[in-house]
Amino acid sequence: MIKPYETWVEIDLGALRHNLQIIHQRISEDTGIIAVLKGNAYGHDMNIMAQALQQSGIKRYAVATINEGIELSRLLNPETDIHILGSMHPDCAERAAKSNLINTICTKQSAKALASFGQGLKVHINLDLGMNRVGCPPAELDEFISYVEKLGLNVEGLYGHLPDVYSDNKDTNQQIERFKKATDKYQGRYIRHLSNSPGLFRDQGQQCTIEFDYVRIGSALYGNMQLGFHPQSDRLQRLISWKVKPSMVQKIYQGEGVGYDSRYVAEQDGWLATFPVGYVDGIPPDFANEANPGKIKIGQDYFPIVGKLCMDHIMVKIPEAIALNTECIILSATADEPVSIESIAKQTETTATDIISGIHPRVTRCAVNKK
Repeated sequence: MIKPYETWVEIDLGALRHNLQIIHQRISEDTGIIAVLKGNAYGHDMNIMAQALQQSGIKRYAVATINEGIELSRLLNPETDIHILGSMHPDCAERAAKSNLINTICTKQSAKALASFGQGLKVHINLDLGMNRVGCPPAELDEFISYVEKLGLNVEGLYGHLPDVYSDNKDTNQQIERFKKATDKYQGRYIRHLSNSPGLFRDQGQQCTIEFDYVRIGSALYGNMQLGFHPQSDRLQRLISWKVKPSMVQKIYQGEGVGYDSRYVAEQDGWLATFPVGYVDGIPPDFANEANPGKIKIGQDYFPIVGKLCMDHIMVKIPEAIALNTECIILSATADEPVSIESIAKQTETTATDIISGIHPRVTRCAVNKK
C-alpha cells in the first residue's frame, strides 16, 4: 500500500503490547499502572497511544499540564482518571477546577486558589524527596495535608519522584526511605505512587520492590530504557520508526555547492537526493557535522547528509538515482545499526527520549502492527 505522506512516523502497537506484558510481569496483580502520556506521549502521538492503552485495560493516565490533560480527556472514557504531574499554578485554578482532572498541589497558595473554585476536587500531593524541583517537604506533609483538607479539597493520593535511579542507588534508597517515613502512616487512606520506569527495573530480581499502589510508567511503555540496566528492560522494544521519501533526485557535478553557504562542495560527479524534512521536524543539528554526518538508510545501505540542515529539507549524497517512491529510514526501531535510535542518541550525545520527543507534530504518526 502506498503511503500518502512525504514523511511519517510508524508506531508499532505490537511492540507496545509486548512492553505491557513485561511491565505487568514486574508488578503484583494489586498494583496499578499510571501511563504517562506527557509531551505527546513522548513524541509517539497521544491519540494513538491513548486508544491503544485504553484497549489494553489501562485506567489511569498522567500528563504534565492542564492543556495536555484536557486534550487527553477528549480521547478517553469520561470516567478515566487523569493526573496532572506539574504543580498547579494559582493563576490556573479556575481552569484546573473546571477540567475534572486530578491536579498536583505543592503550595498553600495553589491549594487555596483551587478550593475557591470548588469543593471536593481531587488532588495529589507531590513530595520533594531531594531533587529540589517541586514538591512538599516530607517533614511538612502532615501539616500540609491538614491545611488542604480543611479547605475542602479531596486529597486522593501522595507521590514522589526518583531522579537518580540510573546513576545512584544510595541516593535512591534514601529517597525511598524518605517517602515511606512520610507516607506509611497514610497507607490505605490515600493511594501512593513512587516508582517510575527506571524504578520498576531497579532491582535485579523478577519483581519491582517499590510498587506501593501504582507505578508511573512512561519510558518503559515506549521501550526507551537505558540499555544494560536490567535483563528484563533490555527486552523492551522500541515503538517508533521514522521514514521519508525523496522529493527530488538530481545529478550533481564536481565543484557544485549544496545548500546554504555551499557548506558542501561536490568532489566528483554524483547524485543528490533531497528529503522534505529539516531541523524544525526534529532532525538533530549534529547531523550536519561534516566529520561525522547523520545518515539515511536507503535499501540496505547508509548515505551521509551533506551541507547545512535546512528548516524543511536535508540533502543526501547517493551513488545512483533512486525513485521518488523509495521509502527511506531516518530513525529505526532496530538496534545495532547506524540509524538506530541508540546510535543517533550516542552520536548526538543525548537520549532516545530527547530524540523521539523532538520529532515535530507536523510529521504524521501512523499506527502499525508489526509483531
